[in-house]
Amino acid sequence: MDSAWTVSSGHCLEAGWLFSVHFSVQAFFQRWRSNFSRACEPPARELQSGTEGEGSGGPAGGEERAEMEGAPRGQPPRRAGGGGGGGGGARRKLEEPAVFARVRPPAESGGHAMPPEGEAHRYGAGKRYAGHSPAGVTIADRHGEEVFGFPRRVFGDQASQAEVYRELAQPNVGRFIRGEANAVVFAYGQTGTGKTHTILGPERSWGCSGHPDAGVFPRAVGAVFEHFRGREADFVLHASAIEFYIATAHDLLDDERPLIGFNEMHEPIGHSLRLLRSPGDLIPFMALVQRNRTTRSTRMNAAEAGDKGQHSGSSRSHAAVVLTLRQKAPGGKFLRSVLHCVDMAGAERASSTGAERSNAMEVILQAMRGQELSLGSQAFVINNELAFFRTEIKNAAAAHRKGRKPLVSKCLTTAATEYFSQCLTGLCSVAAVVCMSPAPQNGWETWFACQYGGDISRLRVPVTSLRPCSLDKTIEAAEHQAASAVAGMRPDAKPYDKYAVRRNALARHATSEATALRELQARMRPA
Repeated sequence: MDSAWTVSSGHCLEAGWLFSVHFSVQAFFQRWRSNFSRACEPPARELQSGTEGEGSGGPAGGEERAEMEGAPRGQPPRRAGGGGGGGGGARRKLEEPAVFARVRPPAESGGHAMPPEGEAHRYGAGKRYAGHSPAGVTIADRHGEEVFGFPRRVFGDQASQAEVYRELAQPNVGRFIRGEANAVVFAYGQTGTGKTHTILGPERSWGCSGHPDAGVFPRAVGAVFEHFRGREADFVLHASAIEFYIATAHDLLDDERPLIGFNEMHEPIGHSLRLLRSPGDLIPFMALVQRNRTTRSTRMNAAEAGDKGQHSGSSRSHAAVVLTLRQKAPGGKFLRSVLHCVDMAGAERASSTGAERSNAMEVILQAMRGQELSLGSQAFVINNELAFFRTEIKNAAAAHRKGRKPLVSKCLTTAATEYFSQCLTGLCSVAAVVCMSPAPQNGWETWFACQYGGDISRLRVPVTSLRPCSLDKTIEAAEHQAASAVAGMRPDAKPYDKYAVRRNALARHATSEATALRELQARMRPA
């Protein structure tokens, strides 16, 4: 792929303003929000034990750790109900995310290669990966060993892509296909540890969901078409792609890269929808995503081309490939469900990638001047976003345990953080894989990945169940909204005018939604 996309001047103004405000008041805002949430939210309510009503979501893990839910060991955990995206005050049980770990095989060369014999002692004092077992991942240092038990399973370097998909994603993909709940599957980890390989798979596997190296997203597409085999008139499936780069969100399927907005539920709006008629339609879709995504060759993940295909290097942005399924339901109704497969940008130390360290002021100056961000500046932005999202996870977990609705801010934050808040409010069921390296020189990154995975595993959310809607009424409402939104569009709006950006995104979203529903209506067989 070509060198990373250069930020336009309008985007730079927005990015510079956002980061200057974000870095200066982030700590104060987090303290204020915590105090405000405690003062304004209602007291925790305890749920009765027993199973929830139909459609309340999958099991919350069965063996829930009582101490995490605020109850003593040996007693039923206290379940908090109420907030998190539900309506009508329905009491729903809290679900824990399915969190796994995956250890990549040692590389032949580069940052993930094992050190030569006789040099391993150089890393004995610092953190280092010391193996894994059914109990978890073991990290060792000069003081001893620490076992991180957050993963439901650790996939070793011999685990197949099919095995990873079956345990990591298949349960949530099944709920998505049946129209029970929206779902998020994401990969976190250091640069070069296999996140893109896990979520997307290599280029040679894109056109066949049964390919041994196919990733989660192609396999999910294949699962949809397999589920509806012989019932092609009962559904329409669209694919979208969004990139989160320099605090903003962009449509990867549009070469103009328009900015993406968000609605009140923190769902993205304004991105393109590509109709998938067969799994083969995934090939041009994925090629366009890969071409437009921001990547760079680094010491930890070098770009290369060979017999096995082209590798673009390190992903310098978070990228979400999204499936939107609309399917027929009884009584002239339909179900709409969404699956988000997210390849997160790699967490890293600047020294590991061969980059110079950057600070907030250097990032702002580069963005304001319209320069392509240096590797060090990109790493600074990535690590800051990942750290902020980790804080949001911890705050949301604490709020849900107390029966409170987490406060998700729409200001003083980044587009990526707002997007990921779907995992925190219960809008989506969550599955995550933490990718790590066995090389001792990457021990600190592996240790921090385990810390991050532990925080994700402690999250508990009341997942929202999906309900069918009237197709005719929804089409009428969407077309009315589209006409109104298009009339209010401002084609000359500046990227830093957030209200104009949202209005333009809403117009694109309403138009696409109405078109997609008309496609479903045209396909549906007569009742």
